Amino acid sequence: MIYITNKNGITPQFSKVLDRFKANSRTYQVEQEVFYQKDNLQKTYHIELKCLENINPSVDIKLIPKQLIPTEITNIYSYENFIVFSSTLGKTADELIQSSLQKEDYYKSYLMDSWFSECVETINKQIDKLTNDHLESNKRSNRFSPGYGKINILINKKLDRQLEFSNITVNSRTGILLPEKSTICLIGINIQITNERWRSFYEDLKHLFKN
Repeated sequence: MIYITNKNGITPQFSKVLDRFKANSRTYQVEQEVFYQKDNLQKTYHIELKCLENINPSVDIKLIPKQLIPTEITNIYSYENFIVFSSTLGKTADELIQSSLQKEDYYKSYLMDSWFSECVETINKQIDKLTNDHLESNKRSNRFSPGYGKINILINKKLDRQLEFSNITVNSRTGILLPEKSTICLIGINIQITNERWRSFYEDLKHLFKN
């Protein structure tokens, strides 16, 4: 497992956080204009710092032959091997969101929720880019996750049972990940990855996420 100590390197662009908040404003039952209220704008910077200080991000990444991947995936993605990883911000992120909700500080809670979600996506995109740097783009699939598109979220259970991720757990009934600000991602690849090549990729990934 790789513990991400270079937190500044995974800080999401605030414009992305804002876009996510706006996209979910109906779900949050908060008007978009709340972002432009002076008192909330003044709080935003401090909320971002609190988010950054309290995350404990990590990645557990593996190279897995198709024989160990659930058929619900390989029937759709016909690749010989899969890079599979779980990324998470740790349980403190969930606790901060819930604490603000309990205090009825909805702006802070919803902003944190959006910030943490974008932070996880930033981690995933960086792994995606590094994969492109090491592999021919026409020999790999797009990154995908159970719960999105054609792959049922319950497949998370099968993946965790088979691969035993060290930084997350999976609800056996719903397939939801804990901590909640976590993802399981897969990238299918159709080239032979030697041990030496995998070690090179893994070392570059560690270097990317370390101070």
